[in-house]
Amino acid sequence: MKNNVNNNWYTNTIAAWTLEFTMAMIEKLGDKLVSKLEVLGIDQDELSKWNEIVDNMYYPYDEELEYLYSMIPSLIRTYSRLIY
Repeated sequence: MKNNVNNNWYTNTIAAWTLEFTMAMIEKLGDKLVSKLEVLGIDQDELSKWNEIVDNMYYPYDEELEYLYSMIPSLIRTYSRLIY
């Protein structure tokens, strides 16, 4: 299978954030989601894989955009705190 996803900083940042957000919601809602998670085949092993993906995400670096790159993760974390 060919991977047609652009491996760029923005795509990888949003992918990691999406996994982090989903894991936070699963933890927050806990028991209310158990049956739905079972149907989807999401178990502790799957969540561990997601954590590993987030921890090892590749973020390409561009020296010309250094300031932008250093600023955006902070903005995403701030936004995340508002909606968690």
